This record gives sequence, structure tokens and C-alpha cells, in this order.
Amino acid sequence: MEDSLSLFDLPADSEEAFVVYEDRLRTKFLEQTHEESGDYFEKLYVIHLAAFCEEYEFDLGVRVDTLVGLEGPQFWQRFGEIKNRARLRSIRVSLSQNRKFKRGEAPVYVLTPAQKKRINKNINDIRDLIANADLSQQKRDALCNRLNAFAVEVDRDRTRLDALTSVYVMSKRELKDFANLTEKFEKIFDLVSQAKEYLRSLPAPETPKQLPAPKKKEGLQGFSQDLDDEMPF
Repeated sequence: MEDSLSLFDLPADSEEAFVVYEDRLRTKFLEQTHEESGDYFEKLYVIHLAAFCEEYEFDLGVRVDTLVGLEGPQFWQRFGEIKNRARLRSIRVSLSQNRKFKRGEAPVYVLTPAQKKRINKNINDIRDLIANADLSQQKRDALCNRLNAFAVEVDRDRTRLDALTSVYVMSKRELKDFANLTEKFEKIFDLVSQAKEYLRSLPAPETPKQLPAPKKKEGLQGFSQDLDDEMPF
């Protein structure tokens, strides 16, 4: 069951990956109703979370791996703390991402179907070149995972470039024949540059209508003067 968790499309950024992965763990192991009783699924949640923190060198503020092997009340006492810390961190990262997006620090692009099709063609070409490159299997898998993450971004309504930048930098560092990939990357960056940025593609906010200034009442001063003139005293 736990092997069915999707991993290849996790973002390259550790904090973004944590938000996605923790949400999947919580949905799969904690929020669904399971026939098995006891702490079986809670322990699966902890094991996967501990593996993520170790692999991504992600500091949750508490050692998740210390729960592995605990039983009974000791496990449940620590589990509540770990679960709440993970949820809190996930919410904080999401809020931080939202603030960066609103401030324009993380460009997001809206691609047309034609642009997506051409970008995917170049992604497949890059994937083939990586498959035949002189690399260790570990590095080849790492590059493919990052490239797959960008492919997922391309299929979304709004596309970010973090994963593309990541695979570009790693390819340039690890591949001796990087020149063969240069043209493909340049085509992708060129296509993205032609796309609309998400915030710029939104309609401009309407200027609120100003209320008209109150009209001055005419004749009041003269009216007062006439009354004064008619007063006998």
C-alpha cells in the first residue's frame, strides 16, 4: 500500500516537497478509514516522514526517527507532537509561498496548449539524451526525477520554473556533453518567455467609482441677507 505513493513529481525544493509529501501521507495513512486497528498506519506515517526528513535533510524541529521502534503509550505521546509539528510546518510553508507569489518573487506562467505541446516535445528529447548519457544510475535518476517534476508543472494551469532551473543546473554540472542539451533548454526557456506571467494575465482591478462631491446649495447666503433686510429691527 505505501509503495503506491507518488514520488517522481515532488518539487526539487525541500520545503515545497514537504508540503506535497506530508499531505499525501496524511491523506493516505491518517485521514482514511482502515480496517486494521492499533497504530499500524500511524507508524507508516512516521516511517515515511522520517525517511523524507533524512533524505531531504529537512529540519522539522524534532527528531522524527526517534519514534521508530517505540510502542504503546510512549509512541502515542510523541506521535501527537510529531503530527502537529508536521501540520504546522506545512501550513507555514504554504503561507510563505503564497506571500512570495503575491509579492511577485516566484514567477508563474500561463502556457497555451500549443506552447505546452512544443515544450513537452523538448522535454522528451532531453529525457532521451539523459538516458544515453555517461552517468551513474543515481545521477541519471535524479535528473529524470527533476525533469519529470517540470513536466508535471507544464501540464498544470499555472507553471513554475523551479524544477526546470534545477535540472538545467544539474545537467550543466554533471554532463560532459551538455552542449547537446543546450539547444533543447534554450527552446524551452524561449517558449516560456513568450507565455504570459500569471499576475500580468489577470484583468486589471477596476478603479472604484468615486462618489460625486456634494453640491453646494445656492442662494442660501442671499436668502439669509433678504431676511435680514426685511427685519424691522
